[in-house]
Amino acid sequence: MDSELIARSGKPRMLIVDDEEGLRLAVRAVFHAQFELHLCRNSAEAMQVLAEHRISVAILDIKMVGESGLDLLKRIKTADPLVEVIMLTGYETLDALKIAVRHQACDFLTKPFDITIISESVARALRLRMASEVAHLAISKMTGADKGAISVQDGILHDVRNVMTIVLGMSECCAGLINGRDSLRAQDMTELRQNFDVVLRNVTLASDLCTRYLGALRHHRTTAQSHNIHPVLSDLCQLLRSHPEARGSRINFVADPAVELRTETDPVEVFQMVFNVALNSLQATRRPQLITLEARVSEQPLNPNMLGDTATTRAIKSPAFANRPPFVALTIRDAGEGIPSDVLEKMFTPFVTTRATGTGVGMAVVARLVEKNEGLLFVETSVGKGTTTTIYLPHRS
Repeated sequence: MDSELIARSGKPRMLIVDDEEGLRLAVRAVFHAQFELHLCRNSAEAMQVLAEHRISVAILDIKMVGESGLDLLKRIKTADPLVEVIMLTGYETLDALKIAVRHQACDFLTKPFDITIISESVARALRLRMASEVAHLAISKMTGADKGAISVQDGILHDVRNVMTIVLGMSECCAGLINGRDSLRAQDMTELRQNFDVVLRNVTLASDLCTRYLGALRHHRTTAQSHNIHPVLSDLCQLLRSHPEARGSRINFVADPAVELRTETDPVEVFQMVFNVALNSLQATRRPQLITLEARVSEQPLNPNMLGDTATTRAIKSPAFANRPPFVALTIRDAGEGIPSDVLEKMFTPFVTTRATGTGVGMAVVARLVEKNEGLLFVETSVGKGTTTTIYLPHRS
């Protein structure tokens, strides 16, 4: 079997299976410049290609002479679970859709296909395939790593797991709407679209996290750029509301939309820091609560008392932090149980957790990213009342 995901031409490989030559040629005309294509008439030819090459994306017609596309989907996923499969059909049936979803097809399109829609579907499928490859690479790279330190791999895998928890929850909601029904109401279709939108945004985020990790493995460096992170924070709050840990809780986002929150910190790293702090707040108590994310530009130097630790405060400071405003200040405020002093002292220590299912990675990742980005993190807590965490990053106009 060809072990390379990318062909010698430099293109990823696509498998197209349909017993109609016209459709095979139509798909080839759309994607021949982007992919190394393998056109097959039936399942036997398709499985032979799969045995000889690593396929990124497969497009299968559901109704074919001999073995159906749904049966071929099952065989492909058994042979290589990472292949992303798009199903095509000339007729929509709920049963076919349910089988395709159950066997992890990534999309379900009707014929004749619209070029824009199928191109977008293939682009999403390719991102998913590449993200899966990077995640597997990350797992293999962790073998023999220093278990006493938080690595890039630890952080990325931890955050991808958090993101995929949302994907799993939304997917279960979608399955709940589909299973056992022969038809869907208009409101069900609206809810499905909303859930799939959340799934797509989270899968895209997971892909971005993996891409950043792959860049770190290759020691990739980019020129520093100023980013307005307001949209990132707004999307983050939307995604947090979809997280299973947020059930019953309210998450508010407070920021002046007219003020640009500009920093040279990578937007994905901003997401990682704020998401982990907010998720930690949600997980700190079993009761529903209010989480507020406030983002602003601070024009004042920080109080020197914020640079040290007490029984109720904790500071994480980058060696390169300069107490020179302006700062982008990101405050996460909860109404939870507060943090006992002995826990507060160790909350940023790698692999230390108070939760039975916790990993002790999330807050250690936050500390590492704050230090990397010349920032300061300040935690102030009151047992029984709640915790306020503020991340200060250099503002760059």
